[in-house]
Amino acid sequence: MIPWGRRLLSTGLVMVLASAAPALLIALLPAFGEGFFGTLAIMLTITVTPLGVLFFSAGGILLLAGVVKRARFARDSARASSPPAPPER
Repeated sequence: MIPWGRRLLSTGLVMVLASAAPALLIALLPAFGEGFFGTLAIMLTITVTPLGVLFFSAGGILLLAGVVKRARFARDSARASSPPAPPER
């Protein structure tokens, strides 16, 4: 679960950064906002950014679930491997 979480986190982050970069460039340099580059920036922002956020969120949830599962498994296995208490008389 943890490798999937890491991959989805990194993929989502790359998608958000790649789709937000043209929009930020247009915000800083409005001369690029006309023509093909402006259309590309708008389309990337509208389509890829929400998918990137979705991937990033799913990766965070999977990573958190994997860490909780690993901690719970480690706690249960430590409890099972401890020697039993001596019987009381």
